Amino acid sequence: MGHPLTYLAGPFFNPAQVLLMEQIEQVMDRHGVPTYKPRIDGGVLDKLHGPERMADSADECYQHDLRGLTQCELMLAVLTYELDGHHLALGHTVFRDGAKQFAVDQWGVSIPDTGTVWEVGFFTAECKPVVGFYPQPRGRLNIMLTQSVHGFVFGLDNLDTWVREGMSLDSTILADWEGSME
Repeated sequence: MGHPLTYLAGPFFNPAQVLLMEQIEQVMDRHGVPTYKPRIDGGVLDKLHGPERMADSADECYQHDLRGLTQCELMLAVLTYELDGHHLALGHTVFRDGAKQFAVDQWGVSIPDTGTVWEVGFFTAECKPVVGFYPQPRGRLNIMLTQSVHGFVFGLDNLDTWVREGMSLDSTILADWEGSME
């Protein structure tokens, strides 16, 4: 039995993100998995040269990716959006010893790309399986994402094993989310 046509959803807006997507693509290619790769097959982001071209190119990119989503049978969604070591600071009001104070929490930024979130929602609405990819079992995800995926693959080595073994949705490689949820 061959591998399903797989949509590779994930961010590719900085060198670290591109490197991760390339590594995932290499795993898929090495095992002969037919894929739709938005960063390559959408093929229009590099055409965004100014306001006069942006609308046409954005629509072209959207239409290509929509066709890919419709045609694919499975999605591998990279649900991390590392921002080159930056930190996210969230300010909020807390009460300590009866006094109102302003507190700041900092986390290493690792949030899903909004386009990837949209793609996961589309696939879920079509009742097609989504497998989440996360480099390591940590972080924080929204419960709507953790419940939209069939399971998670943590790390490139586990991804390689899962693909080599046939990408079964019943594989013990697929795990539940191990980080925190919001």
